[in-house]
Amino acid sequence: MANAKSGDGGVKPWWKRAGAILSAVIAFLGLGGLVGAKLLGWFDATVIDRERVSIAVAEDPREYLSDLPNWESFEWVFPTETRASLPRPPSDDCRERWPWAQKLNGVDALQSRIRVYVTGDGIEDVILDGIRVRIHQRREAIKGVYARCVVGGASISPRQILIDLDPRKPRLTYSAQGGGTSKPFAFAFPKGKTEREVFDVVGYSTRCACTWDIALTFRVGDKRTPLVRHVPDRPLRTTGIAAADDVVWRAGRWRPSSGD
Repeated sequence: MANAKSGDGGVKPWWKRAGAILSAVIAFLGLGGLVGAKLLGWFDATVIDRERVSIAVAEDPREYLSDLPNWESFEWVFPTETRASLPRPPSDDCRERWPWAQKLNGVDALQSRIRVYVTGDGIEDVILDGIRVRIHQRREAIKGVYARCVVGGASISPRQILIDLDPRKPRLTYSAQGGGTSKPFAFAFPKGKTEREVFDVVGYSTRCACTWDIALTFRVGDKRTPLVRHVPDRPLRTTGIAAADDVVWRAGRWRPSSGD
């Protein structure tokens, strides 16, 4: 039987490989700003030099909409029988209702969105070259209280990956900034200057209540990264609108949204 080698030409012991991965994860979580602990994501430091390129995912609108006015509307279905059992929302700012809805087991109504940040310094291009959608559970649309936080304002949409969750095999469409179809995204950063690109992943449903997840693959130069995943123990949840009590918070109580 041949002896295992541990020299320069041999395979590194498992504990060294595990240590390298753990160090990369710790370093990633320690980065500041938009790549901090509140963002979700992972990349392999053996493929991507984290001093030059980083990839991170955000799902909390208080983070990715923090520099904008209260222009974005949000809506959820709460699996409760009556509006009387739904408590007062914390704020008129729709973004501030996101953690409140999570705690009350609210499910994203009609669509779920996350934002992906890609930062590079121009040494190598970064190309999104694959996306996989996994449906964990598919049920009929949830009945309950359909609570909307409706506001108005101009909103600039970045590039998007649109995912139709209703078919048995979800359908993907790439959308350019501001609308219109697009090819898969490529990010060519100017050399010598660190810049950030963003795009949204939007899953939508009109019929199903779907629990789902995504996996993104990027190519950096001539190397492909491992998959950048949404956190697997916190999958996204999106439902269409079944027979539900359609309400908005107005004048100190939940009221029917008709007439708004």
